[in-house]
Amino acid sequence: MHKISACVITYNDEHTVAWSVGSVQWADEVVVVDTGSTDRTIEIAERLGARVVRTAPFAGFGEMRNRALEHCTHDWVFSVDADEHCTRPLQDEIMALLAGEPAHDAYYVPRHNYLMGRWIRGSGWYRDHRTPQLFRKSRLRYTPSLSHENHELNSEASPGWTENVLWHFPFSTLEEVLHKANLYSSLGAQAQENPRASMWSALGHGLWAFAKLYIFKRGFVDGWAGSSLRCQISKERSIATPRLTRKRKVGARRPKNRRGSRRRCGLSRPAFQPSDRSLRHGQLDPHRRQKRTHRA
Repeated sequence: MHKISACVITYNDEHTVAWSVGSVQWADEVVVVDTGSTDRTIEIAERLGARVVRTAPFAGFGEMRNRALEHCTHDWVFSVDADEHCTRPLQDEIMALLAGEPAHDAYYVPRHNYLMGRWIRGSGWYRDHRTPQLFRKSRLRYTPSLSHENHELNSEASPGWTENVLWHFPFSTLEEVLHKANLYSSLGAQAQENPRASMWSALGHGLWAFAKLYIFKRGFVDGWAGSSLRCQISKERSIATPRLTRKRKVGARRPKNRRGSRRRCGLSRPAFQPSDRSLRHGQLDPHRRQKRTHRA
């Protein structure tokens, strides 16, 4: 049977790190790669038996994930974020794959997303995925990117898919939705090299993103949570372009050797730790949990 390293990337995730790390303790090793947490994230992870590695501050998603792979001992890696939870069916499927000879060197893992009190069924987020999360690290590397990461796979076989899913809890309040939109739009503006960027193209990108998610991706079935998600994505698409244009105009007036400020990448996590049972019975309410914590 192939051995596997579970890798969890964290930054000020004290409210969800136990939930995420606890779901991958079946792996041969659990490596938590922290990018500068100032809360109890590291303490909680170490108490759960994870090997915690402190790395340099955030300098891009691609570089961050490549640094994390360097600290994994085994060739097979299961990459999980602190807001993701490995379900028991997915655990059994991965262990069954590694008990034999997997047909692929990398696997996409679909996700079920829980946003602001409900499971998302449309908006392009139903069974969505990011880069392969189960893979041989000798075959896959992330490409340098400030915003959403991409990957290069050195394999004759195309990536496969797992049948079972991860649970993903990206944010629980509208404030976190807007914060993440601002973060990704800023990072996206730094990465863009489009000389034709304009306010009109920004407006067009934002409106098209909203319409596509609402109509073609059936975002209307997700109610208020879906509306918040569509606003986050359309705002991210529309703001990146004017920020890119403004950055170039400001940069033209500054000396070339002047260094801009570096922005830390962090997003406060919801103050709840969901359980398998509460999710199965639909009893998870992040807002209610937060209010009870505040009153206490």
